Amino acid sequence: MPIALPDYIKFVKSLEAPAPIITTTVEPKLNWGRLVHSALGLTTEALELYDSKSKGVPAQLAELGDICFFAAMAMDELQNFDIPREIPASLDNLLMLIETFGSRVKSGIFYGVVKKDTDKYLWRTLPPRIFHMAIELGKRGNYDVLQINVDKLGVRYPDKKFNAEATTTRRDVVKEDKVIAESAKAQPIEPPPV
Repeated sequence: MPIALPDYIKFVKSLEAPAPIITTTVEPKLNWGRLVHSALGLTTEALELYDSKSKGVPAQLAELGDICFFAAMAMDELQNFDIPREIPASLDNLLMLIETFGSRVKSGIFYGVVKKDTDKYLWRTLPPRIFHMAIELGKRGNYDVLQINVDKLGVRYPDKKFNAEATTTRRDVVKEDKVIAESAKAQPIEPPPV
């Protein structure tokens, strides 16, 4: 059974590092440290996804799951769970959305504005679009990227809570890869319940 979005967000929050306080005049009630963590995470995972094209399907699925992780973090901070589905899922579109979100977070902190005249989408809608697109790319091969992400991070964080040492030290990549490969066995999946 697919993981429901509220359950996945609860999982993400349990593994999320504490965010520093970043103040800005734009939407000052938002935790901008959390948004920076999400934007940087999305950017690095997007680069890892691009790099994983030569490493095979399990590596790509792991990176799509990590993209979902950081998109869900931003969705929770922005309290926007409406997932638009009008953009075709592709690696190019996913990378464009991630770049735009990172640019808007940067603009909000440093330039005092989160919107540009050239924006095609409102910045608050970008994380749900990213989340949906990563899931859709996994579904093309009949994979559940959220479950793969939960299984992989379950190996890294067996206590199911954030641990800086587990994040920054050498982890058991062989065990993680084995769990990813086992979890990535194709099976019919349904869209995650919202």
